[in-house]
Parts: sequence; structure tokens; C-alpha cells
Amino acid sequence: MRAVTLFEREIDAISSPSGSLHVAFFGVCVGAFIAFALVLSTVDIADPKTCAAYVALTVLSGILTLCFGLISGAERVASQRRRRDITRGVFENLNDEPLLDVVKKLQAIEADWKTSDDPLRRLSELRSGEDN
Repeated sequence: MRAVTLFEREIDAISSPSGSLHVAFFGVCVGAFIAFALVLSTVDIADPKTCAAYVALTVLSGILTLCFGLISGAERVASQRRRRDITRGVFENLNDEPLLDVVKKLQAIEADWKTSDDPLRRLSELRSGEDN
């Protein structure tokens, strides 16, 4: 296990769905739906095949808009959940206390592994659940 320091903007970048193709396709489908719907509502199309094609494209782009919109929404909810999981109660804000004082406080905490012949091995056992 390795501890790392992250800034809030980095956590946001990790958990954001901004690079999702679903969001891009959602935008394309919304534009197509609006364009086809505008053509159908404003232009008198005489040819039945052309009219049927525009109706089919309007319906298809509407369905795809709905699908990609739902997927994008689900991705957003999942990304918010990831962010919440990353930051859930595991971080403490730093204060202005000097590092030496913090280290002295940590060293003053009682722990049985400190008195062991091999404290690193004992600490590793405690962390991995191999407590003997």
C-alpha cells in the first residue's frame, strides 16, 4: 500500500466523466434531433420517401439522445460516488502545527510493535491481519 497526496482538483479530475464518448454522442444526437425535428416542422416535404426518412431519422436521433443521455447521467452519478468514496472521512485538514511536534505526538502513542525485536515485521503483520 502506498500513500499519496492529492489536491481537490486532482480528485475531481480522477472522478470526472468529462472524457466520456457518451457525453459527446449525446451532444451530437441532441443536435441531430433538433435539426431533423425543425425540418419536419418547418418544411413541406412532398416526396413520401424523403418524409419517411426524416421521420425515421428524427425518431432514431430521439432514441439515441435518450440512451446516451441516460448513460451519461449514470456515469455522472458513478463519478460522484467515486469522488465520495475517495474522500469519505479519510482526510484531515492540515493545521499550522510544526512537523516535529506532530512526530513527537505520534511517537508517544503506545504500540506493542515498538518493543518487538523486529518492529517492521511486527507492523507488517498487524497491517496484513496476521496478528499472532
